[in-house]
Amino acid sequence: MSAGEGFGKHSDNDDLNQFGYEAQLERRFGLWSMVGLSCTIMVTWEAWFTTFNIAVIDGGRTGAFWGYVFVWVGYTCVIGSLSELVSMTPTAAGQYHWAYELAPPKYRKFISWFTGWQIVLAWQADFAAVLYLSGILIQAVAALNWPGYSPQPYQATLILWVVILASVLFNTTLAKHLRWIEGSILICHCLGFIVVLVPIVYFGPHVPAKDVWAQFVSSGGYSNGSAFFVGLVATVFPFLGADGAIHMAEEVKDARVNVPWALMISVTINGVLGIGMVIAILFTLGTLEDIEQITSASVSGSSLVDYFWFVLDDRGFATGLTSLLIAMFIFAAVAVLASTSRVTWAFARDNGLPGSTWIKKVHPGTHLPLWSIAFSAVISLFLSLINIGSSVAFNAIVSLTVACFFGSYGIPIALLAWRRATNRPLKLGPWNWGRYGLAINIVSVCWLIITWVFAFFPIAIPVTPATMNWSCVLWGGSMILGLGWYFIRQHKVFTGPRVQAGTMNLH
Repeated sequence: MSAGEGFGKHSDNDDLNQFGYEAQLERRFGLWSMVGLSCTIMVTWEAWFTTFNIAVIDGGRTGAFWGYVFVWVGYTCVIGSLSELVSMTPTAAGQYHWAYELAPPKYRKFISWFTGWQIVLAWQADFAAVLYLSGILIQAVAALNWPGYSPQPYQATLILWVVILASVLFNTTLAKHLRWIEGSILICHCLGFIVVLVPIVYFGPHVPAKDVWAQFVSSGGYSNGSAFFVGLVATVFPFLGADGAIHMAEEVKDARVNVPWALMISVTINGVLGIGMVIAILFTLGTLEDIEQITSASVSGSSLVDYFWFVLDDRGFATGLTSLLIAMFIFAAVAVLASTSRVTWAFARDNGLPGSTWIKKVHPGTHLPLWSIAFSAVISLFLSLINIGSSVAFNAIVSLTVACFFGSYGIPIALLAWRRATNRPLKLGPWNWGRYGLAINIVSVCWLIITWVFAFFPIAIPVTPATMNWSCVLWGGSMILGLGWYFIRQHKVFTGPRVQAGTMNLH
């Protein structure tokens, strides 16, 4: 990495004023509190427990391991590229602000809005996804301990509502303590890894090494090559939300440097812990028949809970470890709501959303975007009602996360690579990759395209309505609706982020 040129010694708020914005939020966070928030949003090793069943269906143990390595390396390049971008312009707007500054003048307003629309949808869907995980796991624990219990969709929705209210409480009443809370959760995240790893390795059955390193299995009906890429979504999901610290940038001290470092440190910590847990799980899954039984989730309705039950053979032990993961998912919801509300507030500040006049308001006493927090919570409250009618429909909405996140990452990174490759004006921030930047940007774009395409594939073929991956329909539909609304009305009020002299000066 090398130092950027042309940046004077300004305070964070001076930088923000140069970007065209007034400092409205309080800078409560430092480097390690941001690392804590970013790690808590991803909860990679915890989240892989909820998706390993997909990985072993499409690729078996060998495919799951190398798929994790592929995702970790690719995601690190993506985060490295985003780190460069946030060092240039550290605002809560993130991707859509960079897209505006990097795109050709003729198209930059539209490209900026399209990027912003995707990132807001991605974070709203991600919040719903984390809430849903908490709800179904609580029901699964109940089913494990009371075999006569039959989980009902409305019960999961009620649990979702409780977690939403808790998330709102932490982001409003307890917001001034959030930096300390996130630091504490980072410690729990690391210590919890040991608490879970030791018993499953000690008590679990150990298969021969060749079963892990040389047993590629495609149970989903795909060829081996296709199965590997289809199974990548199992590892992509545990890394989602790594850009959360970016949207908190206006509340971080020395944001040009601390936010990039927070991104890189968190993806490294989560990647290391994740690969350790992946190896442990793959060695303790038992025979192929055991894997089939675990992934069918016949005991509790959750592969995660059934795995603990299989490995530990003790309901109390399985309940305890699952409860630890549930607690981490609930705290993840708190962090996800923080980032969701900030990017939603930023997009409203630039008149990118309906109701922007209200959503962009900041409470003068707390210096918090309370309307945006309430808006994000209400959206998830309404989305959770869909689960009562159809869990398939709700899961389709949740599946928007990968497509929209990757779409919002790919646009500004591709534009950054284009500017570098064509030697167009580019003013890098104090945190950048120097001469290696273009290579990292290109790898990031290629990786995003591959994973984005396969994120739309169903997990298994032939496809039924219940097993169909509806994310392609939801993504396409939401983009069509958004674009229609943009060309009918929003293009008249959305002029893009406020870019003034003193920012990138690219055009």
